[in-house]
Amino acid sequence: MHSALMTTILALGAPLVSAATLPREVVEVESRQTTTVPVSYATAYLDINLKIADFGCGTAPNSSIVKNYEYFVDVLEDYYSVIATPLAATDKGACGSCVEVTYTNPAGEKRKVYGVTVDSTGGFYNFDQVGFAGLDGRGSFNAGTLQATAKTVGLEKCRRARQ
Repeated sequence: MHSALMTTILALGAPLVSAATLPREVVEVESRQTTTVPVSYATAYLDINLKIADFGCGTAPNSSIVKNYEYFVDVLEDYYSVIATPLAATDKGACGSCVEVTYTNPAGEKRKVYGVTVDSTGGFYNFDQVGFAGLDGRGSFNAGTLQATAKTVGLEKCRRARQ
């Protein structure tokens, strides 16, 4: 299940690190409760050995979407991006939901990134690298601090089209 995804990972050429080693760059995101929370990324979500069962949504009773996969990278075969949210830390029913994060750059261009919730965090949103890089449109991982909004949307927004 890793063919196209492995090509993407190899093309990134970024070293894989544990989820505990998160970058210092963050993106500010306004939550549904109008509270601003930081957004970062974790290269660990692309680690082919990282099992969902070992993280917040692995044991969630309502996370049927997540339970269909053993590893985080498997989710990326069917969904555009994965994300950890503070919502999943307080409400396990948020696991498997689709989150839309929208960033508007200084020129007024909006970029939306969709991520399926696979993990919980304490107070911030945490994308895989590809999802995070999609916010600024440059494909970089040094985006600085951005203002964005986040909301839960229908799961179909997160699914990749099958050919």
